[in-house]
Amino acid sequence: MTEPTTINKIPMQRPARSLRTILMMWLLMFSIVPLAFLTGYSLVKYEEAIDQELTQRLRGNEREINLIFQELQKNLLTRNAVHAHDSALAYYLSTDEVNNARDLATRWLKGAIANRLSIFNRDGKLTVSLYAGKKGKIERRADLEGKDVYLSRDFLKLASAHDQLAVVDFNRENGLDLVAFAKILNSSGALVGYIEEVLNVDSDFMTNIKKRMDVEVAFVSDDGVKTIASHDDLTRYRTGFFADHWSSKRPRLFDLNIRGAPFGFMVEKIPWGDQYFYLAIGASKRAANEVLKNVNFAFFSVVGTIILLLIVLSFVLSKVLLQPLYRLVGLVQNADLNQSRFYRSPEVMLGC
Repeated sequence: MTEPTTINKIPMQRPARSLRTILMMWLLMFSIVPLAFLTGYSLVKYEEAIDQELTQRLRGNEREINLIFQELQKNLLTRNAVHAHDSALAYYLSTDEVNNARDLATRWLKGAIANRLSIFNRDGKLTVSLYAGKKGKIERRADLEGKDVYLSRDFLKLASAHDQLAVVDFNRENGLDLVAFAKILNSSGALVGYIEEVLNVDSDFMTNIKKRMDVEVAFVSDDGVKTIASHDDLTRYRTGFFADHWSSKRPRLFDLNIRGAPFGFMVEKIPWGDQYFYLAIGASKRAANEVLKNVNFAFFSVVGTIILLLIVLSFVLSKVLLQPLYRLVGLVQNADLNQSRFYRSPEVMLGC
């Protein structure tokens, strides 16, 4: 009769898919997945917080610039109205005393916020043209005075319906002109001419805003065609680019690169009289992106370390938890195998 095999020599059978693998997968899934979600959500919210802070800053800058233009408009229109109602000017125009009218206008332009002052007769012909030159010196435009320079018919038609106008005029050479225009009436209320005072928003104005607020700015015409800006690259975008980013509901931040540097920009409307123009204002995101980069590195470093520890911990835990279970399974398998050896066939029992 054949000797039965001892229990110790019987190999322990394991399932095709290890319980350790299954347990490790579940442990990692319920620990790493929530951790990865929390990390991604935190990074997204942190980036949104940076954009929100930049948006609030640009809104404050936009309101400040808007107030500057409101003050300029109020000051320019007030002075323009005072000059238009000056009885001496009305008399000089009525009597065609151009030299006296020029001397009077010269005194007005000294120390005024306007850069240019022009006087037209009742037919819209230019009679006096002055501008503030270097160091505030008042200069004549002798090449224009007395020549065939007239206001356009469309503008005269518009001016006839208003005693005073505030006009926005974009000039590719000089930038943005903010214009105050008024009728000149004599004591009896008859029209004797027109006076125009112009404040030119030039590169110096843009540079002062840029340095003061640490921003890049661009002023864009209401049709989106003409642009003047603190940086030349901002003038090279397609027609209507900045106008398309304006929103009537609330300003929205959008990304724009200037010579490879990341900027966040907003677009708002600046009113001037019955007209308006667009203000595009942006601040650098370089410092914010550096902070975000460091935060991302710190987050991923911590998460990577935690994931590595979780893998090691899940391996150790699975081994500790499953080792007694494997022993129990081995004992059950050996017991079943030994029990089956006691139930041999009759031929084996008879030694056949």
